[in-house]
Amino acid sequence: MTKASFLWIAGIAVISVKLDAQQNGTMDTLAVVGPTVITVYDLLERIELMPWKDKDADQGPQRGLASLVAEKLLSLGARESNIVLEPAIQASLRTIERLAVRDELYRQEVSTKVRLTHAEIADGMRKLMRSLDLRILHVASKEDGDSLHRTLEESPNPDSTLQEVAPMLVTSQSSVQASFGELDSDIENAAYKLRELHSSSPVRTPDSGWAVMYLRSATPGSVKASLPVSDRKQRVERVLRQQKENQILKIYMGNVLSAHTGRVDTSLFNLVAASMRQILASSSKGTRSKKPIELSAENIDSTRSALEHDLGRTLVYIGEEKMSVEDALEEFRYHSLKFSTLERSAFRKQLNAALRMVVGADIMTREAYRKNLQQSQRVRHDVNMWHDWLLARSLLRRLTDSVRVSEDQVAEYLSRNGGNAALQYEVNVREVLLSDPGDAADVLHDLRGGALLEDLARERSLRKAWAIQDGESGFFRVYDRPKIGFAALVSDEGSIVGPLSLPEGYSVFRVIGKRKERPGVEDVSDFLERTKRSLTSALRKSIIERTVTDLSLRHGVTFQHKSLAKVKVSTTSMVTQRSIGFGGTIQAAPILAPMWEWARETEKQTSIVP
Repeated sequence: MTKASFLWIAGIAVISVKLDAQQNGTMDTLAVVGPTVITVYDLLERIELMPWKDKDADQGPQRGLASLVAEKLLSLGARESNIVLEPAIQASLRTIERLAVRDELYRQEVSTKVRLTHAEIADGMRKLMRSLDLRILHVASKEDGDSLHRTLEESPNPDSTLQEVAPMLVTSQSSVQASFGELDSDIENAAYKLRELHSSSPVRTPDSGWAVMYLRSATPGSVKASLPVSDRKQRVERVLRQQKENQILKIYMGNVLSAHTGRVDTSLFNLVAASMRQILASSSKGTRSKKPIELSAENIDSTRSALEHDLGRTLVYIGEEKMSVEDALEEFRYHSLKFSTLERSAFRKQLNAALRMVVGADIMTREAYRKNLQQSQRVRHDVNMWHDWLLARSLLRRLTDSVRVSEDQVAEYLSRNGGNAALQYEVNVREVLLSDPGDAADVLHDLRGGALLEDLARERSLRKAWAIQDGESGFFRVYDRPKIGFAALVSDEGSIVGPLSLPEGYSVFRVIGKRKERPGVEDVSDFLERTKRSLTSALRKSIIERTVTDLSLRHGVTFQHKSLAKVKVSTTSMVTQRSIGFGGTIQAAPILAPMWEWARETEKQTSIVP
């Protein structure tokens, strides 16, 4: 399990340093929303670490802040409406807390305990300027390593000697072109002390084996001497910090894990392995790629469904604690797991290694809870951020999912705003035009009773030019008669429409045909579907803006525009994955939904108060 930990460090250092740097100087208040304070850090976390489409806009920070305020207001509205998150979402939120708690333990026990000395930095600066052509010689024991080292050091021609003794002492070997920071720290320290064509004493490898380093040659490093000293120093410090975190992690995690023993329910494990293997085989069927098979979120969901009746069963006993099948699958969701094969025995072995890794992460999480780190400020910040986002999203769904646009609304919208479309489409109708709405209702009644629209048009329609053609208009541009034209355009062919109020009377008609005015114009059905989507989106947006505005007046919002004017936002678009201490990865922050138009005038105001 310790070996797996070496994979966890790189991302942690980068993301932790970035967030800490922001926290140290960006706690100025930008807005107050009811009881909630929004700081510069809160804003940058959402629009710098994650995609934000208005980054490049002059009003980017203002729009981001208004959207974040809207999210907080919607979360307050959700609480007022007693919205309860769905069980699956509640489970996700609990997992987010577990990850945040574990990461806080890593911060307190590992990353904050790293100390760099001037001597270490100076040594790193020297190493940075050299690249090594190494041969790493793995041996079965320290004794074999000592023997290999003595033999090579005593030989006048170590290259040929190595060829002679390798079959007897070397279990495996690899050639490596290594630069500073690319090797395990113990191996690297031993390698950089060597002179060309010399070997090291045996060194412990990350997998608890032994290896002898043999330096074939050293060349100038990949870092150019022209690179500013400050940049070189920063790179060295980053590598050294990463290496020291590795060392501290190995000791601390080893101490915690040594107090726990785990026992797996073998039959249940085999059931989980069989289900997951079958799902991975099905999802990868037809692909010829030899790349490792990744366990996706969809694969995990499918495995959950397949094991629905076994999710609550205990998979691993950890002392008096238990890890259920569901617990293990949820942990898998936040680890990047890949399998090199689906061969039954090998797959079980790899899944067992993955299970050991997440059990180790789970033990560290329990240790964090034992220290009550769930109450720390950082953890509460992370959990509250995700909770507010989930609540706001739930209220948005309640507000917008029921929004539907009728054909009448589409026709009314197009009659006011569809000028260009009116020139591009033609319709053909059969109509009865009447002067009185009661007469129009009688016509509808007669039609339902079996009367023919052609007969009614000849006998009763006021539009004589059409009446003599059994009420048929012939194809006309929607532009020429926009109200009846758009009403016909949005209705199905063969359907009866009306009574429709027109300046000349009340129209009841059947749609006979619709067509494009010329080739190259968008199909009628595509145009109507696009218009309906656009109108639905506009209505939903209007509902959201109205709701946010009402909530702002009820709860009170104060903006600090002077502080906001000082905020500088990187325009680089990115999706940041936050590596979690002791294992796991999570999206750095929820993606902020653009909801700023409700407050487009706020730059002219100092506050919105009840």
